[in-house]
Amino acid sequence: SALDVTRAMKQQTVIYQRWQRFFDDYDVILSPAVTLSPRPWTELFPSEIDGKPTRTYFHWLAAAYAVTIVGHPAISLPVGLDRNGMPFGLQIVGPRGGDAKVLAVAAALEAALAGDPLTARPVPDLAKLAKARPLSESPNFMGFA
Repeated sequence: SALDVTRAMKQQTVIYQRWQRFFDDYDVILSPAVTLSPRPWTELFPSEIDGKPTRTYFHWLAAAYAVTIVGHPAISLPVGLDRNGMPFGLQIVGPRGGDAKVLAVAAALEAALAGDPLTARPVPDLAKLAKARPLSESPNFMGFA
């Protein structure tokens, strides 16, 4: 309804103002890109994170979408593998209009982390991927729309 839209826009403004105040004291935010390891493709969304139930489909994406709600620039860098051997992303968020700052921090971190095998950008095993069955042959595959 129009009232719901008005309430949402008012809340978005409050959140935006809080984020702007944060960047009065800090240059960027560094955080995980998402809150958990990559999941099987058949899992629509995780039912729990660290033993706590997720509230909605969007709950597990909060670290990623929170910054876009207020229009802040963000970038995600692949920075090695997590404890499950899956790719791990580091999110860099800057102040509104701080796109150049975010890109500069990302470039500096990418260069610094590339020298350490634990934090270097993961390189996919192309030979293994070439041998993998097509996703369309997987159980319960419903097709691409």
